[in-house]
Amino acid sequence: YVLNLFNTENYNFNYGQSAIMNIYNNCSNTNIANTTFNNNANFKDCSITIGNCIVKNGAKVIIDACETTTINGPFEIKIGSSLEVK
Repeated sequence: YVLNLFNTENYNFNYGQSAIMNIYNNCSNTNIANTTFNNNANFKDCSITIGNCIVKNGAKVIIDACETTTINGPFEIKIGSSLEVK
């Protein structure tokens, strides 16, 4: 489980559960929306949210998030393009 770093509520762990908390300093978020990628693009951040995007033929998009990556629809990856999520 990854707990929300800004959540002030308590969480009770059941047997066999563990948590990762406060392991990233100075984290920021990147939001990518309503974008058409005609060329290569590379995004690196703690948390990345991407949605309503199209990756056109020949374009390569790399998403490198150290915490979470969220893809919200609609999202298209055309034939001949690529999306890499690390």
